[in-house]
Amino acid sequence: RIPGPALMLRGDAKTMAWRTVSQTLDVSVGQVIRLEFDARSKAVKREGRQYDNCHVALMSTDQNGKVIGRAVQDVSEATADWKLFSVDFKVPEGASKTVVYAFLSKTGIIGVKGVNVVRVAGPPDVAKTEQTNYIRNGQFQVWEDGVPASWTSEIAAKNGSDTPESEIKPLA
Repeated sequence: RIPGPALMLRGDAKTMAWRTVSQTLDVSVGQVIRLEFDARSKAVKREGRQYDNCHVALMSTDQNGKVIGRAVQDVSEATADWKLFSVDFKVPEGASKTVVYAFLSKTGIIGVKGVNVVRVAGPPDVAKTEQTNYIRNGQFQVWEDGVPASWTSEIAAKNGSDTPESEIKPLA
């Protein structure tokens, strides 16, 4: 059991379609932002044709959708309790979209909670907002249509089929 409220992602050797949960951030080029969150994981391992992903990350893409910057925090190591993670990221030149996302494409289970993204530094023309949390519903208390409100879910990797999909659910 993983006490929440939290986001749980889970899959196994039979899972063929792996979903990611993400949120687009309202940040500017040149800003340095910090992603902080608590996570737990259990029995995470790569089996068969699975991809090697078990992380929470920040990612920027250009106007064509090409990844131009990423800061990834691996959370695959099993934890006995919630563990606080933190990663800094500078929004790169040319970024038209920056997202925070959680992704698991291996057998196992991860729990994520308490997601915050705050400004660490940025260009002088950007208003000082160090105390602003850019995340909406980072505590995962509100859910709509099977995903946390203000977050989206989509298939991010396939191992040869569209089903079965990895599981995403709230942990009360």
